[in-house]
Amino acid sequence: MDVIGIGACNLDMIAFVSKFPEAEQKINALKYIEPKVAGVALDAITQLSRLGINCGFIGKIGDDNLSKNIIKELKEDNIDTTGIITIKDTRSSFAWIMVTPNGERCHIIIPMEKGVITDIDVTMFSDYLKSSKYCHIEILQMPLYGQISAAKLCFKNNIKVSLDLDIAPRFIYEYKYATPTELEELFSYTYLLKVCKDGVQDLSSEKDYLSASKEILYKYNPKICVITLGNEGCVGAYYDDKNNIVTFKEPTFSIVKVKDTTGAGDSFQGGFIYGLLKNWSIEKSASFGNLCASLKCQNIGARSMPYLNEIKNFIKLNNLNFELY
Repeated sequence: MDVIGIGACNLDMIAFVSKFPEAEQKINALKYIEPKVAGVALDAITQLSRLGINCGFIGKIGDDNLSKNIIKELKEDNIDTTGIITIKDTRSSFAWIMVTPNGERCHIIIPMEKGVITDIDVTMFSDYLKSSKYCHIEILQMPLYGQISAAKLCFKNNIKVSLDLDIAPRFIYEYKYATPTELEELFSYTYLLKVCKDGVQDLSSEKDYLSASKEILYKYNPKICVITLGNEGCVGAYYDDKNNIVTFKEPTFSIVKVKDTTGAGDSFQGGFIYGLLKNWSIEKSASFGNLCASLKCQNIGARSMPYLNEIKNFIKLNNLNFELY
């Protein structure tokens, strides 16, 4: 495998609404989508697989009727399912998602009770992880001891760790997913750290996002730190070959019509890792991540990521100055 993801396998049900309901309100959905498999790390792996990268995934699912579709969907996307563990007599994780006409969304997540990745799971799949070039890990809905073990294993074996901080650290501590010391340990093994906007305030004293990315890089010492900013693209910082900190800002591709932003950040990170695998510059990799995310937003659903041929056609039709080599 080129990239192996670790995280949750959710079943997403998306409802399209005219607005987000307020307290005590009852509203009808305009339409909805039947449950589809998704997950923060899994979405990024899907993007990579659709770009032609060999990918696998480590996660847990239940044995209920809906969960039977998960393996089928992953195999349809050429994602290796060696690391999928089925837990008897339980259900998979669920996520209820509301999407407004302008593409904004909110999530209600019901985690899988026995869906936590453990140290035992990491040991079971240690050789599998060692076969990869990158390990992509999420932080959203489960305790982090398994992810920390996986990141440590990869770090010791020169496998680069990509980490999506998709929840603010204050909630990580509140939900008892990890202590500040444990979170910092996970950061110390990380090559590419993507931070959600809401998480920035917990990691940096800087109000400006570009300055914050530089502070986070210096403070927690990943090789690359990137902060995604929705329709404003992304900003970030990285260490160059001389160990100097370089900052960057890459705009989004605003020529697309947004239908659903669910999974856009995951698509971004998949595109970013793709660029790193191709030995592109950090800036070009981030720009390609923005391109993947923008095209994803034209489609509905968390895993409606673009294929490489779609991206090539989009670049050609819009005369974009972007070389895919």
